[in-house]
Amino acid sequence: GVLAAPARPCLCMDTTSDTASSRGHQTGVKLTLMLSAQETAGALSVAELILPPFFRHSATRRNLRSTDVIRVIAGTLAITVDDRTTTAEAGEVIVVPAGTRYRGLNPTCDPTVVLLARIRSTPDQRLAAGK
Repeated sequence: GVLAAPARPCLCMDTTSDTASSRGHQTGVKLTLMLSAQETAGALSVAELILPPFFRHSATRRNLRSTDVIRVIAGTLAITVDDRTTTAEAGEVIVVPAGTRYRGLNPTCDPTVVLLARIRSTPDQRLAAGK
């Protein structure tokens, strides 16, 4: 038979009870702005986020005017949209269309690193989508 390596025990604490900061992120989240909306005339912004173990957004997010493209660089990210949760691993991409309510979390003991690109929708795209 095949012997599987034992799972690494989770020795970290669940931090979901941390209080939210003024920007809606919980204590321990590191955000590095890589490209600002000002640099792209409002068309795009890109940030790297490092989510600590067991991080959970304190509130559902909704961007009316932009599509969020989230690439998982390291770790695991779970996104809940309309009570349906999708999990992405390193190398995978999740696209959240403008106007969609969602919540993200790191369900693991290890930090999760993601790149978040916010792509602003044009007025014509928002009309076509009924937003």
